[in-house]
Amino acid sequence: MSRETIINWSTISILGKNKIVNRSYIYLIIVPILARLLSDLKSPFLYKFTNGYELEIPLELPFNWVLFFFAALCFTIGTIMYVMFAPQIIKEDESFGDFDTKRKTSVHLKWYLDDLGISDKFMTNLTNIDIFKIKQENLSDSSPGEIMSALSHWWQNKSNKEVERKVVLYYDYWRTQTDIKVPIQKLYWDIYSFAKATNYVALIISFAFYSIGILLIGIVFIQSIIDVILTIVN
Repeated sequence: MSRETIINWSTISILGKNKIVNRSYIYLIIVPILARLLSDLKSPFLYKFTNGYELEIPLELPFNWVLFFFAALCFTIGTIMYVMFAPQIIKEDESFGDFDTKRKTSVHLKWYLDDLGISDKFMTNLTNIDIFKIKQENLSDSSPGEIMSALSHWWQNKSNKEVERKVVLYYDYWRTQTDIKVPIQKLYWDIYSFAKATNYVALIISFAFYSIGILLIGIVFIQSIIDVILTIVN
């Protein structure tokens, strides 16, 4: 499997949109307060019953709580990276069905392209085609056709693959404005696929912190199972 299929914003969004993960930051507040309170008390705490029995209660912060704190910290950092750097199309929609249910149109696809940096300004700087001038001179429905014509003429002598993908997405957007036979569903998935691996450094950081958080929660879970088994056996 390629890195795009294993580590991508679509996969991370499962945790980024998870309410339990998003609310785990509460441990960042509770644990330090609890640790501070316990540090002011003498450990272990001894309580004598009237029958002479003494109850000894250790007041050290449970190791599981420490792991919960660091797991919450990792989840919080991962979520911050997700919120700040994940593409809007990933954060807003889970699928084209979700996109369609919200009654979104090709206009929203243009917003998604702008969010990915594939804007009119980007195309103007990349191709030296004044997209803004074309729009001003063609205020009618023929504007998309004029943009497509100018891009096609520029396209003939270009072959850079990184540039190609962005230009194709931009070009296909304007195709949806001129040809009713061009489904926006295909364009949606093309944009979605492109967006999955953008901002790759932030993507890796978010993935790493989410992974560490899951690992720490896994340790707590396994340790709890072992404790229960040992209690039953003994």
